Formats: sequence, structure tokens, C-alpha cells
Amino acid sequence: MLMPRKKKVDQKDTSAWFVIDLRQPYSFCGELLHSYIKRRSRGLDIPELFSTLSLKILGKLAYTTSAKVDIGIDVDITIRMCEPSDRDPISGFVEKTNDRLWFHIWLPDRIANHIHMTLMSSKTEVLQISGTELFWRKGDITGIDLLKTYDDDDYF
Repeated sequence: MLMPRKKKVDQKDTSAWFVIDLRQPYSFCGELLHSYIKRRSRGLDIPELFSTLSLKILGKLAYTTSAKVDIGIDVDITIRMCEPSDRDPISGFVEKTNDRLWFHIWLPDRIANHIHMTLMSSKTEVLQISGTELFWRKGDITGIDLLKTYDDDDYF
């Protein structure tokens, strides 16, 4: 009698949660980066100012559903603002090094500004990032949530 094969689950499609407890020590700051890019116009190099706004959040991972990441690892989140027409409402990726998780997220400016103002109000206790399981130390990001209360029972 032949046994049916188990269907393999592609890790790139397996969802994962990453939770940062904002009651623990963490920091955040806004950054404004300026750089010049050269544009060619009528045979001349013309410098054009290019500005990027971003929000950086540093903390520790409090919970995850990913088996490939240890709880307590340092987390570095960079949220960059983009034009809504340039990308989907949220896009980004996560990558793991030996000692840190790096999140790179692109959001429309109105959403990134809302996150910044919410962090400034100090009324949030948890930051949740949803995405995919890490595959070759990288994964996709599909959502970000700021929640007012942190309840350990929701995660353990």
C-alpha cells in the first residue's frame, strides 16, 4: 500500500510574527538624509538634491513564531517614507545577521508619520511586524501594528 506524500511547505510562504515589547528599553529617532544625484541634461551633469525621510526604531525581540530567530536578539527597524503610488501600502523585508534582525519597511508618508507620532505619545506597548519565515536569512514583510497594551498571554 502506497502512503500519500506529505506536501512540502515552502518556507518563503510560511507566515511569521515578530514582536517588540515597547515597555522594555527601546529608542527611536527620525532621520532626514540628503544626497545629490547627477542627472544628465543636454550633455551636462546637473546635480539634483534627493531627500529621504526615515524613522529608526531600536529594541529587542520579545516574541516570534519564527524558529530561526532567538528571542532577545537586537532589532533594528528602518521605516522609509515613499510616495503611495510608488509601492504597495506596505512593502519591505527582514534579514538576520549573527547578532541582529534588520527590518526595512517602506510606507506612505502619512502612515510613517502616524507611527512616529504614536511613538512620541508613549501610549503604545507593543510593535508587531508580520511577514514570512526567514529563507536564506531573509523574509518579506506584510504588515506592521502598534498596539496599546501588551499581554504576555497573547503570545505564550
